[in-house]
Amino acid sequence: MDNNFKVMILDEAGVIDSNDDSERYFVLGGIIYDYHNLEKIKLNLIPILDEYKEILCCEELKSSRLSGRKKDSNLIYGAILSHIRECEMITTFIYVLDKKSSYMMSFYDRKSFKYNKVIQWMIKDMIDNEIINSEDKFKILLDKITLSANEENNLKNWLKNNVANVISLDMEDSKDFYFIQIADLIAGIPKLKGTTPVNMMKDTKLRILKPDLVHIFPYSQNHKYVK
Repeated sequence: MDNNFKVMILDEAGVIDSNDDSERYFVLGGIIYDYHNLEKIKLNLIPILDEYKEILCCEELKSSRLSGRKKDSNLIYGAILSHIRECEMITTFIYVLDKKSSYMMSFYDRKSFKYNKVIQWMIKDMIDNEIINSEDKFKILLDKITLSANEENNLKNWLKNNVANVISLDMEDSKDFYFIQIADLIAGIPKLKGTTPVNMMKDTKLRILKPDLVHIFPYSQNHKYVK
């Protein structure tokens, strides 16, 4: 295969198969880039990420650790997001799923099915919003999810067999992949614990990142939170 494809890196915040009201909202966030730009992006971002990891004395950058009450951590979180925004070779996005209002969450009972349908819908929505083209082909990399062998097989194979844009889907541990850590920092921005979303567009970190696309769905009931 030639290098004429895109890569989509995804991480999540929340629990996709929880029915608890405190876990009502599920977030997928991440980045998209052309594979042929990979080395340029790494050269642009990885030295910066390494520098901040050294300052924080940590092996992995995670939103849960950087968004606490410590001012230094929050400052570094914002600084990293500004560097991500300035990298013109990547597209950033955040999708928030209101599970309580979503038909697909009540219809599908297995975790892998839920992920498959959400990602399928997300790709269609990106095409509709001209973030990607209908002809684009993707390799998807997702932060490692705990699944049974059968469910992992379903997650890795269903999309590439049913969505023309998808070449493959793989999962890896975020501690070994800088770009999954970037996706984690993006997915960790919305503060959606509880039963009512905050006005996300006023979130300081979101305003720093300025994602190319932010959607809450089902859109008809939640559009006011992203206006």
